Amino acid sequence: MFTGIVQDVGRIAAIERRGGDVRLRVGVDRLSLESCRAGDSVAVGGVCLTVLEVGPRGVGGGGGGAGGGGGPG
Repeated sequence: MFTGIVQDVGRIAAIERRGGDVRLRVGVDRLSLESCRAGDSVAVGGVCLTVLEVGPRGVGGGGGGAGGGGGPG
């Protein structure tokens, strides 16, 4: 369960299903992502997911399935 401070509200920009995994791309408007790195955690609906890639306007990551998480791309 995420217990940190909410810094921005993102929007789901893409959903990709891969077997039992789901990969998400989350777009943000106000939050600077310059300190966000692959391996960091972000909360999506109260669930922490692992960041797999960072773009200029959002992050990609995922979770679920026996194989663990994944990110778009």
